[in-house]
Amino acid sequence: MNNHLTNRGVWVRINRYKGETVEGWLIGEIPQGLLIALDKDLKDLRLVSEYYSISYNHENKLSTLSIENATEVRDELQAISEAISVPMKNAISRTKFDKLHQFCHHSAELSWQIRQGEHEAFQGIDSEPRGELMGFLLAQVDRSTALHREVYETFEDCGLTAILDEFGRDLHVYQLNLQFRPMIWNSRLGKR
Repeated sequence: MNNHLTNRGVWVRINRYKGETVEGWLIGEIPQGLLIALDKDLKDLRLVSEYYSISYNHENKLSTLSIENATEVRDELQAISEAISVPMKNAISRTKFDKLHQFCHHSAELSWQIRQGEHEAFQGIDSEPRGELMGFLLAQVDRSTALHREVYETFEDCGLTAILDEFGRDLHVYQLNLQFRPMIWNSRLGKR
């Protein structure tokens, strides 16, 4: 990786080998190539992996992609990581994974039973009238709801839902920040 971190947010013109030119703001470099934003909202991104030249226009720069902004985002992410890591480790250690494995097994079995019932009704294999298929399907929906309720209760018992209640909004805010949008007020940390 070159000096692309110091040039983050700078308008670039990249000449590719097949004659194609890509222009936009440099987001950064990953092992697969350069990430380029084609719009100021950072919604239209391109990965440029093979190119022979790149030119920089330092007069046209997005401040939200500057190294200073990245440092601020890193510091805020570090703060939320420190706040969430111990409760998350404790919650994961209390998780009853056997309940989650049971859910996977029971939900796969339930899906198979529903498909089998629909298939038999469609093929006319089942001697019961097709109208009873609806009762069968409703019973399976009820079983499915109960399975999902058990998973939720498992997460609730170990404390994962409480962590999401406490940190969920902050994590969403950081997800937006990771997309290098302007910083959003974070009430939990009292920073911008």
